[in-house]
Amino acid sequence: NSGWIFGHLLDGAGGCKPLTPWDTAAVRQAREGMGAWVHLNFRSPQARAFIADCARTRGREDEMKRQTHISSLMVADPRTTQPRCEVASTWTGMLLTLRVNFGQRFVANAMFEQERNIVPFRMWLGRGILITARGRLPDQGAMRLPSLSQTLQDGSGPPTCGALASAVISEITSITANSVVALEDEIFALKARLQQQALLAGANRPVSTSALQGLRRELMPLRYAAISMRRYEVPELSALQTVARLTERPEQTLFSDADKYEIREAQARQEALVESLNATIAAGEALQNEVAAHVAWQQSHYSFQLTVLGSVLSVLAFCSISIDALAMLPAL
Repeated sequence: NSGWIFGHLLDGAGGCKPLTPWDTAAVRQAREGMGAWVHLNFRSPQARAFIADCARTRGREDEMKRQTHISSLMVADPRTTQPRCEVASTWTGMLLTLRVNFGQRFVANAMFEQERNIVPFRMWLGRGILITARGRLPDQGAMRLPSLSQTLQDGSGPPTCGALASAVISEITSITANSVVALEDEIFALKARLQQQALLAGANRPVSTSALQGLRRELMPLRYAAISMRRYEVPELSALQTVARLTERPEQTLFSDADKYEIREAQARQEALVESLNATIAAGEALQNEVAAHVAWQQSHYSFQLTVLGSVLSVLAFCSISIDALAMLPAL
């Protein structure tokens, strides 16, 4: 695999023409027209040079800046980067770095395998150019950009690079939503089970040990999964907020009003996702505290029973000694 996934020369009406792989001259020419979209694997040896060559150059100094900044950030090691959005000082370009979680749940004893389902993703948007790049394919699920590419080939895709960028952002941010909702539902279902068990036990007795052990056994992996997912989603929200602020600048010409709306929707979706994870983590912590309270109640209940039993045995022992002593008196 050379690292070239697909490329399109936009026609401004929702359609496209195919782009020859690694043809930087065609991309630079398209930047003066309707624009171009290229999707790469940024681990390819050719990716950095291609991205640098696609940049507009007004002189040697500007060319060197493009080669050392945009191209280097687009292919940087994902282990040393965090999700963020960098905006050009002239408001004419942005570079978005994300780590896309495809919704697979994290398990404490399988972190290395699950990290492979976190896909590093980069996007460079400038005047007349959109370059998207991924680090690898996810182990589960599928990237949604090929379907977006197909809409261009069918003549019904986004007409501009800004519209494409907003569509890509919208697709990327919607991948994890179903998994987060399912996680929240499962934890609140456990809370409902504890309440039901408490009603069955009555007001004067704690929930049974077997029921508490089952709840705790199911709760721990859900809490771990929610906390691990939040680790990736919060930085992405910060990056999307930067993109949304860029769209509101009067100087920018990258995004139309329709694109602004789509990006605001993506930001709102990501905010709701993070709030859902926060609510899930808080509900899990509250449930754990409730389980611990029932365990403490059980211990108190058992301690009371043992105290009563000990008191009865002490009385019986005293009575036994007294009876034995009375039986010995005649002999004396």
